[in-house]
Amino acid sequence: MAAKDSINTDQMYGLVHPDELDEQSKAWEPTPEQRQSHLASEMALQRTPASVDRFWEAHDEKSRSGQLAFEGMPTHHTLKHDEHRMEQARKMFPVVPSASPQHQTRKKTIEKAIYDSSIPTDAFSALSTSIETANEEGIDGRAWHNSLALSEPMLDRSASPEDDGGFGQVARPGQTLTHELGHVVDFRSNKGTHVGVTGDEARVERPGLRPGDKHVASPAGEGFADGIELRFSPESVSPKDPSQPDPVYTGFSDGYDPTWWPDRDDQASYVAHRTLAWTEGRRPHASNEGELGRAEAVHNAGQNPHVRAAIRANKLTLNARILSNQFLKTKHEGTQLSLLGDKYNKKLYSVPEVDWDY
Repeated sequence: MAAKDSINTDQMYGLVHPDELDEQSKAWEPTPEQRQSHLASEMALQRTPASVDRFWEAHDEKSRSGQLAFEGMPTHHTLKHDEHRMEQARKMFPVVPSASPQHQTRKKTIEKAIYDSSIPTDAFSALSTSIETANEEGIDGRAWHNSLALSEPMLDRSASPEDDGGFGQVARPGQTLTHELGHVVDFRSNKGTHVGVTGDEARVERPGLRPGDKHVASPAGEGFADGIELRFSPESVSPKDPSQPDPVYTGFSDGYDPTWWPDRDDQASYVAHRTLAWTEGRRPHASNEGELGRAEAVHNAGQNPHVRAAIRANKLTLNARILSNQFLKTKHEGTQLSLLGDKYNKKLYSVPEVDWDY
């Protein structure tokens, strides 16, 4: 489920036996906060202010590039990079021991990725999970509801001085870690049963697939994970003013590209979940499953102006509108008659409507 590949779909959609999950996560125990609520992780992400030019704010106040904070949200939280933060990173995200002679180097690379992320230290407890390493080429990471795994080849490459992201930062581990953490949160929020909207998984036609290769993923789940990566990775940035056109809504250089799903409704779902996670740190509510669940999620995400702007930027307005109307049909409560004639009558719904053109 890293941006470059998917996990085994049996594991992704909750078909792994709980005993196997426990075996994979022996180093991890739920925190008191997690025991109280399966939504603890998601709520921790929601209450966290989004980052605004995170790198420059953390390292050089005078070099801010002038990105705009979006309406209704505070600017980036204060980052206290100190020994306490590193101590909490080690405690709340234990790296499962391995016999590899490179284990300690990989462990330090992972700890640094957590330390350099823009996740506040006080949110670590709710997000706590164990981290394993796996010797797999072509897959940056995998995730379950109580653990995640990071690629050893990726960690080894990123531990070298040459692969520092250009700013003395280890880039790929931070991006992969926050992406996979998004999947962990998604699993937990759904009580460990699935990622994304139940039944929305579809074939991903990404570049580089060989004949016979099969990559199936949830547009909603991958959109949420990519949005969490945008929000919290060491390179995180803020969405711009939604009233202004901006390439930040269509920049898919790292992560999934919506066009990899042939169905444009799936593309709209990916973009909506990505942008809502980026701006608010949450998933849109969806009580339904399959196509209606996708329609409900896109409609509810559309209450956010950044989601609507991203949908327009990717030329998915028609699809989003159709999905909204599909969901609204289930919420129709009647018609408000007008004294001016039938053409001025207004349909009434039990949920707010969304103007995808604005």
